[in-house]
Amino acid sequence: MPETTHKKLRVVKLLEILQQDSDSEHPVGTNTLCEKLTAAGILTDRRTIVKDIDILNEQGYEIMQTKISMCGSEN
Repeated sequence: MPETTHKKLRVVKLLEILQQDSDSEHPVGTNTLCEKLTAAGILTDRRTIVKDIDILNEQGYEIMQTKISMCGSEN
């Protein structure tokens, strides 16, 4: 599959997962998104997912992002 097609498919599948499996009260973490995309045959990483979410937001989709601090980490 050409790389451009793969990128487009990844963003579309990501949007599909977010619409089906999450809402404002039930967020889905990037690790879970990676697992779901991998199960769909799309290999990716957490940083790429964050970039793809930024693209979706730029295109008018309202996807909220939250940062979860780890126990013991300093802010």
